[in-house]
Amino acid sequence: MQSAGIQAIAVYLPDEVRTNDWWCEDIPQEQSITAAGARGVSSRRKITPYDAAMERYLNDPFFGSVERRIAATNEGSVELGVKAAHRVLGAAGVSPAEVDCLISVSMFPDRIGSGDAGYLAQSLGTGGGAFNIEATCGGSMTALLTACAWVQAGLKERILVITTSRLSRAIEPDDVTLRLCGDASAAFLVGPVENGFGLLGAESFHTGKTCGTWLLDSVEDNHSNRQPWSAIAFIVSCRLGKGALSMTITVPLGSLGSKSCIIQA
Repeated sequence: MQSAGIQAIAVYLPDEVRTNDWWCEDIPQEQSITAAGARGVSSRRKITPYDAAMERYLNDPFFGSVERRIAATNEGSVELGVKAAHRVLGAAGVSPAEVDCLISVSMFPDRIGSGDAGYLAQSLGTGGGAFNIEATCGGSMTALLTACAWVQAGLKERILVITTSRLSRAIEPDDVTLRLCGDASAAFLVGPVENGFGLLGAESFHTGKTCGTWLLDSVEDNHSNRQPWSAIAFIVSCRLGKGALSMTITVPLGSLGSKSCIIQA
């Protein structure tokens, strides 16, 4: 079987740097990420090494974040992804036409439903197919495993994976979760590598125990001061050490009207 792995990797970061000073210095303690009565979580489950490492940040309103990059208003997830892709192709010395598959991972894509893959392939001029993998925080790893499997099987020779975070436009400015989030894009090229290198093995498992944490429902968006796009808003409860993370996110859906969706934990 052909060995497969990452041949090149590149990152694009927007120019704007948003430090913690962007928010009011006097942040009420009740707005802490770990507040809202979530202190009992740690007593109900085993403490992991991650919990121990994050312990000192649990009372920090910024959860240890110091700065984050923010994309310009006219930079969508496709624009970010194209810039990261050009960098990785340049580093590898590969032309877009030599790419025979493109996988896009975006949170959140410019167009809900169709995703970014087709638009990225169109902008870059890549060959072969293009499709989306949307698995939230696990999307990049899922895309890597998928790309390696295709190369190992001999179905593809060179696969371009583009992963993008465009969360600053999706989260309301007064939502505490925005303090944790920023914008960036990374791209990596997967193809044949020397035997004994690349992806040597993998183990996958599902997180079925968390099913029901995110539930989707549709509601009217009655915010008159919001831009005329549809939106998705969701509230997520994630167990992080002694605390729980809750966030509300809105993302544009193009010209689909003024509906919004709420995912409630």
